[in-house]
This record gives sequence, structure tokens and C-alpha cells, in this order.
Amino acid sequence: MLITKPQLYRAVFAALMLALVLAQLLWQQLQGGIVSHHFLHRADLLAISNAKGVLVLTAMSWILSGFIEQRTRAAGVLTCPVKFGFAIALSLGTALALAFTLAYQGVSSAVFLGILMLAVLLPVYRAKCLLGFAIAMSFIFGAVLPLIIAAPIALASACRINGFIRSWCGFGRGFASKQIRR
Repeated sequence: MLITKPQLYRAVFAALMLALVLAQLLWQQLQGGIVSHHFLHRADLLAISNAKGVLVLTAMSWILSGFIEQRTRAAGVLTCPVKFGFAIALSLGTALALAFTLAYQGVSSAVFLGILMLAVLLPVYRAKCLLGFAIAMSFIFGAVLPLIIAAPIALASACRINGFIRSWCGFGRGFASKQIRR
């Protein structure tokens, strides 16, 4: 079986993510132990270890890069919107992680609300955005918590962009056309 160039790129990208996570875990182990993160930053809630990032981030990078490859297959190259969406998500995730780490609650709240507003206006449910956001935040929060944060944002964006909320609530073009036909 012949391996195509996109499959090779996916494998290299997943291997790079695996190497980065393993390097981070090795560094954490040498600094006193692998870090665990609590939900809502409260010690009485469930803790998730960064060690789970080995599976989560590697699998996520393989799967989501496959979706990105499918979307860009027609163009033959990695298009500018894919690069731009990935870079914006990467920078927003980095800004949110740094603001939280440096205890700038106002900045982290503003960045998070900005991400929510972008989710209403832009299709942030796409693989490029999820991957960039999760990679950026995974080095501060591990790989699982960024996915838990990104999932409702992506769901809200998908519902808004694809019109599920409007059609479910009865608003929009479908509602008016139903009223006229009666």
C-alpha cells in the first residue's frame, strides 16, 4: 500500500504532537510530578492528569488533521483560510491560557467572551479551530480540559452557523414560509 503525501503529513503531525506531550510530561516529572488539573480550579472537584494527553492529543491531532485534509483535498494545497483559522485559534488559546496562568481574570474573561462572540459569527466548529485551540491550551491545562471547554463553544457555533437553533425554535425563513402557506 502506497502512503500518500497527506497521510505522511498527518502521521508526522501526530508524531510531533506525541513528542511534544511526552517532552512536557518528562519535564513535569523531573520538576516534581505530572500535573493534574481540577475542574473549575477547585480541589474538591475531579482532577484530570496531564498524562491523558498522550492519548487525547495524539488521537485528536490524527483525527482532526484528517478532516482538514479532506477539506483541502480539492485545492491540492493547505489553503489560506485553513492556515488563518488555525493561527487565530492557536493565538486565542494561547492568550486565554497565559491570562489564566498569570492570574489576569479580567483578560481571561474578555478573551473567553470574545471567543464566544466569534463562535456566533464564524464557524469555529471546524477542525482547524478546534485543533489550534486545544493545542495552545494543552500545554497549560493538559489535553482534556481544552476539549471540554471547546466542545460547547463548537456546538454553539455549529448550531448558530448551520441554522439549527433558528429552525428548531421556529424562527427564520422556514417559519415565515409556513405561515404564508396556511
